Amino acid sequence: MRNFPLLALALVVTGCTLTPGTGFATLATSPLTLSFAPATGRLDEQGRLKTDTGYRLTLETLKLTVDSLVLQNSSSKPGAGGTATAFDPAKPPTGYTLCHGGHCHRLDGALIDYADIQADLASGGGGGGTTVQDVLTMPLNRTLNLALPSSQLRLDLCPTGCSLDQGTWSQAKLTFGMFEASGTVADGSLEQRLGPDNRRTWHLKWTPPAMIKRLAQSISRKSPPVLTLNGQVTISDQLFDQLDWEAITKDSPTLDLASQTAVLTQITKNFAE
Repeated sequence: MRNFPLLALALVVTGCTLTPGTGFATLATSPLTLSFAPATGRLDEQGRLKTDTGYRLTLETLKLTVDSLVLQNSSSKPGAGGTATAFDPAKPPTGYTLCHGGHCHRLDGALIDYADIQADLASGGGGGGTTVQDVLTMPLNRTLNLALPSSQLRLDLCPTGCSLDQGTWSQAKLTFGMFEASGTVADGSLEQRLGPDNRRTWHLKWTPPAMIKRLAQSISRKSPPVLTLNGQVTISDQLFDQLDWEAITKDSPTLDLASQTAVLTQITKNFAE
């Protein structure tokens, strides 16, 4: 999956009124759309997905389990001495690991934009960290098969409406369960990297990191009484790029990402960009 603009959580308000005894606002039934639609140039004449390393993938399974969407409120703790810290992606601050593509991996698996990390450090958060509180959790627990050449599925958030308490949404966190993909790989070049048969089967399972999207929505008597949260998640056609398919399928069709750390790192990076 690409970077967070493709997790486009846009708030759209309607002009309904509240009835006595309800909360400060209501989250109406809201769509979360997941899609996999490779660009025309990414598919060959047989409908196989082309990678940037010259391989051709036939996707028989492309399943993603979506666990939940959590609306959160975050605030920075004062740092030691209140001193701002400069942010250097080459040296991730405490609480983060790999930084690339405009975001860093937080220890809880979330992907945080550079700008948000810098803002936290500038406020003194580098010494104290950030407090995150869940405001509303919307369980989904759905496994979706997106293996079609072009597929789009919709999930409904708050199908009966959700009552909202007074407060502020500062971010949304989308969490995932298992990602599973399988199919066959062929060499699209003339090098015969996969041997004379030019075909290998493959299968992988992996748990993607959570995705974080910054928000700024206050819930009060002055806010719109009814909100709709529209979410869009697009699986990138670059997900399987930068992989040496000859090497990773040589010994077994099952990609053991626990032992193939370089493959795990690359797929995680591709998922986030």
